[in-house]
Parts: sequence; structure tokens; C-alpha cells
Amino acid sequence: MTVTEVKRGLLLKMQEAFPKETYKYYAMEVKEGFTRPSFFTQLKPVSMEPCNYNSRSNQAAFYITYFQKTIDEAEALDVIQKLRDLFGLYVKIGDRAVKILDYDYEFSGKEKNIAEITVDVGWMDRIEHKTDAPVIENVELEQKWRSRA
Repeated sequence: MTVTEVKRGLLLKMQEAFPKETYKYYAMEVKEGFTRPSFFTQLKPVSMEPCNYNSRSNQAAFYITYFQKTIDEAEALDVIQKLRDLFGLYVKIGDRAVKILDYDYEFSGKEKNIAEITVDVGWMDRIEHKTDAPVIENVELEQKWRSRA
């Protein structure tokens, strides 16, 4: 599963509770001229460590910044809780799942009224090995016996 597939899956999960008709979704490169209410999202890899020759453990932080239409702490907390409930313990993406490792939030901005949510996710991947070595078609063995003397 690629990082792009993970982000796409997390966004689709968010859109179940926060439809695109009501909420706008932006990537982090948008700085101005956005519509509210909106979510800015970013998936940042934290670690991608091989477990063995064939598999890798991946961890990433999914950052969500929520801009309300009008500032309302209770509504922001409701959105934060709804996202937490929505993600639960794992998010199914295609025939795979990413595990929710941690969920955290804080308020930022000049007035400390912009909700910033961090969802840490983890998943395993298969490491593909490509080789252009020829396939062995025939193997010959020679067996020698030594006597114990």
C-alpha cells in the first residue's frame, strides 16, 4: 500500500462524516482563498523500517487542520470527537487496514481557535524484490560418502 493510497483512504473515511458538499478539503500547499468550513490535510511519513527481507513496518502522521465557518469551541470539539470516533482503532483501505496508533489534538493560531488534529497510523508492506537473474532450470548433485574409520 502506497502513502498516496493511505492518504486517499483516510480522506474517504473523513468524507463519510464530513461530505465534500459541505466541507472543502485542501492539501497543505493552499495558503489563501479557501472556503470554510474546511479541512487541510497532510500525511507525513514517520518511519519506514524493514522487519525482514520481505516486509516493512510503516508509520505516518496524518495532520488535519480544521477551519470553522464561524469560531465556536463546542462545535470544534464536536468535530474532533467525531473524527476520533470515525477513525476508531483502524481504517479499512481497500482490502487492507491501517491501524490507528494515536490520536491527539490542540488549538493553534493567533487566537488559539484553529483545531489541529494528529492521527498516527501504522501498516505493514511487502517489499518487492526485482531480479533479472535467470531461472535455474536444471540442478545436478554429486554425492560422496565417507566411511568412518
